[in-house]
Formats: sequence, C-alpha cells, structure tokens
Amino acid sequence: MGVPLEPTPQQARRRRLVALAALAAVVVLAIAAVLIAGGVTAGPERLVPGGGERSGEYDPLAYDSGRAQDLELRAASGFSDVVYEKSPGGVVATARRTARWRPLVERAAKASGVNPDTLEAIVFLESAGRPDVVAGGNLEGAVGLTQILASTATALLGMHVDLARSRDLTARIAKARTAKQVRKLVRARRKADQRFDPQRSLQGAARYLKLAEDKFGREDLAVATYHMGMGNLDTLLSRYRADGGGDQPSYAQLYFDSAPLRRSTAYALLSSLGDDSSAYYWKVLAARDIMRLSREDPAKLGRLAALEASGGPGARRLFPNGVPATGTKTRTPPSYGPAVGLRLIGSAKTDFAPDPATEAVLVYMGTGTHVISGQSPLTVTSAHGVRIEVSRRYRSRKQALAFQFMLDRVQAWNLIAWGRGGRTLAIVVSPEAAKLLPAAAKLARDANRKP
Repeated sequence: MGVPLEPTPQQARRRRLVALAALAAVVVLAIAAVLIAGGVTAGPERLVPGGGERSGEYDPLAYDSGRAQDLELRAASGFSDVVYEKSPGGVVATARRTARWRPLVERAAKASGVNPDTLEAIVFLESAGRPDVVAGGNLEGAVGLTQILASTATALLGMHVDLARSRDLTARIAKARTAKQVRKLVRARRKADQRFDPQRSLQGAARYLKLAEDKFGREDLAVATYHMGMGNLDTLLSRYRADGGGDQPSYAQLYFDSAPLRRSTAYALLSSLGDDSSAYYWKVLAARDIMRLSREDPAKLGRLAALEASGGPGARRLFPNGVPATGTKTRTPPSYGPAVGLRLIGSAKTDFAPDPATEAVLVYMGTGTHVISGQSPLTVTSAHGVRIEVSRRYRSRKQALAFQFMLDRVQAWNLIAWGRGGRTLAIVVSPEAAKLLPAAAKLARDANRKP
C-alpha cells in the first residue's frame, strides 16, 4: 500500500479549521435539539399576567397541571372568606346546625351514589343547616335545606311543589301564635312543597348532583353546576375547547387556565356569571373543610373563627400565628417603568417599606392590570410591611375590571386577603408570595421588556 505522505503545514491548518467548523455545527444542532425537546426558550421572557402563553412570555401564576391538587386547596382557602363571614351565628354554630342532618345526608348520598361530605357542604353553604330558608322571600326561587328552585324541583327532580298552597301555608306560619300551630302548619307545608321537607330536599340535591356528574363525568364539574347550571357549564366547556383548552378539564383547569389574555372567550363567560358561580366549587370545598374540622378538631375551628372575628380573613388565612414584626426603614421609591403601571403617592412615596413578598405582589398586580387593560397607572397610597392600599379611583371600567381579575387570581392562590374601604382598597399579603413570585426587581424588569 505504500507509506502515507505527511501533510504540509498549510494542509494541516485547513484540516483543523474544517474540524472546528464541523464541531461547532454539531454543538449548535445539539443545543437546538435540547431546546426543542425540553421546551426551553432562549433569551429573556416578558412578564404577562393573565397570559404568558406565547413564546417569549411567562406568567408565574398560570395554570400548571402538575399543581392541580395544590391549586384546589389554595382556592378553597382563598375563597373561604365569605363562608366564614356569612355563616349565621358564625361557622361553629352553622357547623352544629348542619351536623344534625348528617344521618339524612348519608342516606340520600348513598341512594344516589354521591359524596356525603360534598352534599353536607352544600347544606352548610346554601342554608346554614336551616330547612325553612326562602331566598329573597320568593317561593319560586331557592327554598329549603339545599335551596332548590321551584322549576328545577318539578321539571328535573320530580318533586311535588304546589306554589299556591305553599304561599298560603307560609303566610299562615308567619301569623301563627302558638308553637303547636306552627308545627302543624310546617308539616302541612312539607307535603305541599317538598323542598321544605329536609329528607326530600336532600334527596333532590343528591339526584341533581348525580345527574350532573353523569353528564359531565366529574364530581367537581357537577358541584360547579349547582349554582351556575348545567347549560352554562356546557357553554363554558365549549368555549374553553374552542379557545384551545383540553377536552376533559377539571374545574381547577377550567378556572385557572381561563384569563383575559388566555382562553379569553371562556373567561368572559365565567366572569360574567359572577363570583357566586365562578367560585362556588371553591366555597363548597371550604365548607367541607369546616365540617371536617368541626368533627375532628373543633378547638382549631374555634380558634380560626376567633381570628376571623378579631383580625379578618388576613389573620385567619395568612397569619394564623400572628403578623410578623415589620421594619420601619424607609427606602427611596423605585422607578418601576411604564409597563408596571404603578404610581406612588402620599405615604407610599414618603415611606415606601413593603416586605419583599408584598412588593412582588404589588408589581405583579400592577403589571397585570396594565397589560390586560392597556391603561395605567394604579395609584398606590400606602405600601408598608405586609399591607398595601390602592386608590379606588380608576381610569376606566376596563382598568377596574382588569384589577379585579388580578385580585381574584392572586386570592385564588391564597396569597392575599383584601377588602374595600371608602376611598381605598386594602390588601394584606402572605409571606408565601416570595416563594411563588420572582423578586419585584425581576418582575419589573421582565414587565418592561419589549414584546
């Protein structure tokens, strides 16, 4: 074969350059493969609360299927405020009244094949355990232990409802002078209008939940329909699918994955139904937890109720062990940039000293309000420690609705408690926000990146 000739210096140099170029090409291809396979996006991303779906954008509180169970727990706690606030006589007394019906609850739930804890929670939430409640004083509306509409009772659940007779007996009960007369009239009304019969009311609600679960294939969706109705949920699911959502979403996915800039037509319907419907499932879960505590740890339920009474939902949900001490050091208010959508005035400007978690929530909500409404700024009147105050004077209804979405979404993550005052809206922030949101400086920097 002969002996191979040694390459000249020029040939060796050319071969080295060719080899380096080939190696660089292989490295580039390998990096591209990793990025494609792993879903990594090169370069910095822009913060888009309520969106963050497109390439180059992100939302740290967007729906994550890996956290679905955690999101249910968070939303149940986040929307428990109204359950505590509006329980007649307080949650402890309401839990006692509701617990009296547990044997009938279990019997009705077993007959229809539904969860007794869920049915019991609906009793807690709907009537606070009182079988004679009439919503708004209108007998055509929601009535009884499980607050069933007259039309639903007769058309869907096969219950007997004689409205004329029910009205007559209700008026006579109000005028009765002795306990004996009241008992006799109540028995008669339960026959004329079965919604007033606790056993029939529970059976009707259990049948409804079973019908809804058979139709939608999930208990959480069935519970959501108890307030919004099956027709509205059908439309909501159709819109969600048309917006690119999944075919069989859980309620957590439907709720957290619908936002003004993400699945927007589904969100438009969900928000139009109002908080009573959109958050109904979370309130039922909150009521379930209250009833569980009433049986397993009544002392803890009593402590939570006392915290609610003394310090509001912020004390009960976010700081059950007390609000941590807050430093008083004032620092120069930052210049966030226009995309953050915040304007500091008054004490917020002269004494700006929020905790890191508080500032991160402030920046996140300001950015979201700006990017959703296209308008800014929100006016912050105070930012100190765990508390923020925002002026209730908005530039437009569009800005007010965008801010409301941000409040609802951060509350659903159980990161804030808030309430309206005369001129300002007060927000208390959980320290956990520091774990779930990037630092305020990063959020502000990402918000101001050009799309």
